[in-house]
Amino acid sequence: MRFSSDERVLAILYGDGTREGLKEGLSRLRDDCGRGDRRLKRMAERLLAKMETMTDGDIRELTEVP
Repeated sequence: MRFSSDERVLAILYGDGTREGLKEGLSRLRDDCGRGDRRLKRMAERLLAKMETMTDGDIRELTEVP
């Protein structure tokens, strides 16, 4: 699966290395976005959608700091 550098940064900042932790962090980010944050909200939504097909190992790898 391909991720943009912005998606990787979001995963590192809002995830804790677990599926539930990343899902919770991204959902909170998405819900807290205001009108001026539409791009950030869409990015969080795209990453949440991508998570549906990811394994736990994929998520751990994505949230690791390089």
